[in-house]
Amino acid sequence: MHPLKEWRLANNLTLAQAAQRVGTSRQVWFDWEGRRRIPSATFMPRIKHVTGGEVTADDFYCGKNDDDCRHSVPSPITPNNRLKSKDEGYVKAAGAAR
Repeated sequence: MHPLKEWRLANNLTLAQAAQRVGTSRQVWFDWEGRRRIPSATFMPRIKHVTGGEVTADDFYCGKNDDDCRHSVPSPITPNNRLKSKDEGYVKAAGAAR
């Protein structure tokens, strides 16, 4: 289970309540928990603050131990495998052919 979801459940929060605390939507929070999206640089400090430092940027790239690193960004990132950001819509990976 993703540390973000562990934190939310430990604090008895709904998806909507947790999302509201960092200023995003329930769906985006759900996607973060499910490792379908990674928060942008705007949201990383908010998440760390709201969770009292229990969830940090490292948790979205690697978990608490090396075995959890398999859930990082899907790879390889190609022009057809794009990450979705709430603010940017679909964005191509850096250096991808246009």
